[in-house]
Amino acid sequence: MEKILLIGKINVTFQEMNNYLSSYYDVKMCSDNYSMVKSMLEQSMPKAVVINMVGIDWLAIPILNELRDNYAMLPVLCIGT
Repeated sequence: MEKILLIGKINVTFQEMNNYLSSYYDVKMCSDNYSMVKSMLEQSMPKAVVINMVGIDWLAIPILNELRDNYAMLPVLCIGT
């Protein structure tokens, strides 16, 4: 099963996304804390990243910069309202 990293605030939407994606992928969940995301990217080496943007606003900027600078070939899907 392919590994994906799900990033975001732990809320109902986040949990529902995890429940759905877990049927198809090996999902590793991570809060929107930059240092935690950086560590999880290094440890889990996911095939893709899904970011739940609901409620994280500007907090995602360092995370997106990290993905751009150090994981440019990693597919990233941002979901939000």
